[in-house]
Amino acid sequence: MADENQQTSKQHKRKSLLNNFNLRNIFRKPTNNMSQPSSKTTVNGASANSEPPKDTPATNTQTPKKESTTKPTTATDNATAGATAGQAATSSSSKQDAAQAAPKPQPQTAFDSAAALLAQYGYGLGEQLGKGSYAIVRAATSKKHKRRVAIKIISKKKAPEDYLTKFLPREIQVLKRLRHPNCISLLEAIETNTRIYLIMNLAENGDLLEYIRERGPMPDEDARKYFRNLITAIEYFHSLGIVHRDLKCENLLLDLNFHVVVSDFGFARGQMVNPETGKRRLSQTFCGSYAYAPPEILRGIAYDGTIADIWSIGVILYTMVSASLPFDDSNLKTLLEQVMRPVHFSSRKKITPEAKDLICRMLEPSVEKRFTVKDIKEHCWFKGEKLPADAEIATGGAQQPAPAAATS
Repeated sequence: MADENQQTSKQHKRKSLLNNFNLRNIFRKPTNNMSQPSSKTTVNGASANSEPPKDTPATNTQTPKKESTTKPTTATDNATAGATAGQAATSSSSKQDAAQAAPKPQPQTAFDSAAALLAQYGYGLGEQLGKGSYAIVRAATSKKHKRRVAIKIISKKKAPEDYLTKFLPREIQVLKRLRHPNCISLLEAIETNTRIYLIMNLAENGDLLEYIRERGPMPDEDARKYFRNLITAIEYFHSLGIVHRDLKCENLLLDLNFHVVVSDFGFARGQMVNPETGKRRLSQTFCGSYAYAPPEILRGIAYDGTIADIWSIGVILYTMVSASLPFDDSNLKTLLEQVMRPVHFSSRKKITPEAKDLICRMLEPSVEKRFTVKDIKEHCWFKGEKLPADAEIATGGAQQPAPAAATS
């Protein structure tokens, strides 16, 4: 009984968990006349398991008895009776064969139920764009917005508890604040007992990783264009006290005009600036991907998410101009050693000195020496200029950084 109560409490918590984060103003819940289609079978307009209508007289199932009369049986009567019995058997067999041959009703799939629900809100569910362990992203048409959108469908049953109670509410709170052409926009959210639907603007041209895989290393001119879009977005949400903490090529989408759109704020966190002191708060949660994570996160010490984001975009720029990652993330111990060494550039890749210099200054292990957004915008590569002749080119690599202060 204790287990049942605990399970019921957990299910109720999942159903109402988002209400605890004051998100009702953006969440639409289906009303009684906007529920998902019933799976009950109907016969002649009535439910198969419902009571007969009150105005329909009940049918007497017993056959009235008749007085028996004696009549001589002839050979003709026997033949007729045999033929009738044979016809009845044949008819019964035919009905059984027809019943077996008739297609059985197929159970409703997850796609069918989602499509039926979303159709009531004016969304026509389309092709799959991406899939994770507990969420699927699909394209859709929107009557309300009169364009195609992306819908992230999250399964409450499959999603981890900490994602539903911690990271998802944070993501939604962050998305509600973002109003920038280079950041993904949340248009609407719909919650049911089993799923959460996040409707967002659609980036028509895939993500940056796909783009690099198809085209290979970018020349500086192309890389600069995308990187400027990225810096514009980062400068914007950092100014709001928001850190992303999962910046990588897969999370940079390309819109219809091939402008970068930063997406997937699942690990993002807002209010990272203490309003009383003006100082940035530190984080301790490991977020993001190993290949894009700075040394301070890999070592498990408290970190400044703003500075950690800079390291991640350093990895992104390296990937843009070389079509490969700077570090091997298959082994954590090896990765920890690599991120402390000077950045290695393949001699087979034609990477300009200006690009190398900027990358190394972003992939600086010391958080005190690592470039800021302001430094990046003033760098010669970002402005499309050459390095001064007497400039000292950075190589990256440093001694292990000192542990950061405790989280405030």
